[in-house]
Amino acid sequence: MVKVILKKVSPFSVAKIQALLMGIFGLLIGIIMTIVSLFVKIPSWGYSSIIIFPAIYLISGFICGLIGAWIYNLCSSIIGGIELEMDEE
Repeated sequence: MVKVILKKVSPFSVAKIQALLMGIFGLLIGIIMTIVSLFVKIPSWGYSSIIIFPAIYLISGFICGLIGAWIYNLCSSIIGGIELEMDEE
């Protein structure tokens, strides 16, 4: 077992992964909202949900990833990072 301490993360790297995950989640929400709007008449929703929701989730995910990584780096410099245990193969 090797103990490793994660002291810093790259904010841009975290933001890219967060944006991708949130974009996929936004696409799922957009698909669900499109299906719901076919049965329930919701004005101004419909097929545009497939474009709008992923875009909003992707942008907000990127921004939140940047902020979250910055906060992690700030906190880890004060109180220490996350301790991980890894096996060597």
